[in-house]
Amino acid sequence: MATQITYERTADFIRAVKRRHFARLTRKNFVAYLPVGIIRLLGVIGSLHSGKSGAVFWLLIGISVLWPVLWVLHYSATSYIRLPGPAARFTAKIEPESITITSGTSSSTLLWSKVTGLWRFPELVFIFWDKKIDLDHAIALPTSPLGSDLSRFIEERVREHGGRVA
Repeated sequence: MATQITYERTADFIRAVKRRHFARLTRKNFVAYLPVGIIRLLGVIGSLHSGKSGAVFWLLIGISVLWPVLWVLHYSATSYIRLPGPAARFTAKIEPESITITSGTSSSTLLWSKVTGLWRFPELVFIFWDKKIDLDHAIALPTSPLGSDLSRFIEERVREHGGRVA
C-alpha cells in the first residue's frame, strides 16, 4: 500500500512547525517553572509590601518573567518568517517499509525502522529519525492531506518499529 500526498511548504506551515516544536520542547520546563515563578512573584509582592526593593527584588522580578518573555519573543520572531519566492512543493510517498520525501531538487527516503519518534498536532506531524528531537532530524508533514487513515498507518509503522508516539 503506497500512498502519495503533495503539500506546499508555505510561510504559515513553517511558522506552525517552529511554534509547535518550541512549545513541545519547553512544555515540561514551563510546567516545572510555573510554581517556582509563582513563589518568586509572591516574594516580589512580599518585598513590595515590606517596602524593600533592592537587588534581590529586581532579580526576583527578572527571573519570574523570564519564561513568558522568552515565549513571547519566540512567538514574535516566528511571525516574521517570510519566503523569498513561491512556496516549495513536496511529495511524500508513504509505503509499508519507508517514507520518501521528494522536492523539485532532491529526494530522501527514511525507513520506518530508523524512526525514533512521532509527535502529533492537529495541523502537523513530526517524524524524528534520531534521538535528538531537533528540526534537523525531523520530517514535518501537514495533517490535512494525510487524513485519519494515513495518519493512523504512519503511527502504526512508527510503533511497530519501536518508535515513540506522543
